[in-house]
Amino acid sequence: MITVYGRGTCAPCKTLLYWLRRKNIAFKYVDCSLESPGDIYIFPTVIIGDNRIEGLNFSALNHLLS
Repeated sequence: MITVYGRGTCAPCKTLLYWLRRKNIAFKYVDCSLESPGDIYIFPTVIIGDNRIEGLNFSALNHLLS
């Protein structure tokens, strides 16, 4: 399961969501517009299993999703 933590006003977050949708990748989105949940301080943050990707890193995403 892929979980994306982002903010509605965050341009990199919007870019990531668009990219995931274009690739038909299922994900859960957590909107952190009001406050950060726990230790999430960089947006977007993507959790895939035990892996955490902070920021917009398509290279890391492609590696984990292939």
